[in-house]
Amino acid sequence: EFRRVLFRSRGSRMTLLDGEFEILLELAEDEDRFVRQLTVTSAQRLAPHWPAEAMSVLSHVSFVDSSEIANEVFQSFTEMGPLGWDQFPKPAAKAMLAQLRDCPSIEDYWIQAFLSNLSKSEPAVVVLLLRNRVDHWEEVPSARDYRPLPFQWHSPLQLLSNPELLGILRGLREWLTQKPDSWHRQDAGGRLFAAAVAQSFQHPDVVSFLDDTVVGARTPETIVALTSILRQMPRDMFLSEATLTTRVFESASKVSQDAVERVGSAMHGAVTSGSYTGTPGQPFARDVAQQVQAQKLADGLTAGSLEERFYRSLERSAKEHIRWQADRDEKLFDRRDW
Repeated sequence: EFRRVLFRSRGSRMTLLDGEFEILLELAEDEDRFVRQLTVTSAQRLAPHWPAEAMSVLSHVSFVDSSEIANEVFQSFTEMGPLGWDQFPKPAAKAMLAQLRDCPSIEDYWIQAFLSNLSKSEPAVVVLLLRNRVDHWEEVPSARDYRPLPFQWHSPLQLLSNPELLGILRGLREWLTQKPDSWHRQDAGGRLFAAAVAQSFQHPDVVSFLDDTVVGARTPETIVALTSILRQMPRDMFLSEATLTTRVFESASKVSQDAVERVGSAMHGAVTSGSYTGTPGQPFARDVAQQVQAQKLADGLTAGSLEERFYRSLERSAKEHIRWQADRDEKLFDRRDW
């Protein structure tokens, strides 16, 4: 309680009294989360006039147990904050990113804004941090208490214009192949790939990467990495034409029947997963489009081929979902009790 009173007494003061800096350094690691939050606020108020001291205090703040405190810390280094990340001493910056690896979540707005901005200048650093979070996910006692990646990127990573993009994507692919049996890595790693390219699958480097990945899928490990990537791709990549689907099956068929089933399941999931919206009493527009387009593509392929059977399965899946929705709507709108 004394510590909280201390912060109330300093209010919004932007000056430092004798010995106050040392007290702030000590409070930055206090076991009371609220005290640490107040320490961050004090450092932000000091930053315009005492930037070196403010950065030192922030570098001492412990946020490994609190995404809320981490969010306030990294707000300091965004466009709305008083400090620049490039002003931060390298050892201190490295230590803060190490804390962020263990932080329960990076879902909060200012953390995402910080990572998005940092990805423009230091893309490899950001991607490595996110990879390390996925690896740490396997080690935590309870996976429910730790979310390695945001459920939704409010501030997307900005890698597409970076000359390092292709190398980063290749590094992600290699990382995926190193632990093919880890569902943590394969699930979150696929989502990290999608976040890195921000669904811009027409980008020349992304197209080149996908070509190399499909052609290079010659072992069970590389097939697993390929399926993790395929599962995160937009449905139009498979419904607009059959070229990619055909090439994927050609590569997988040279490995094993299991590989064929894996890639087929991944592509099927990419097409059929996601949310549905529509008008009550009417079939979902995406189901109708899937049925029509899948039938059209299947009709143009060799009967009995892997890709033809794949599109027939998508056609049947859409028909079954339309039928299910019609039966559900009939029961929903039929108010009779007999």
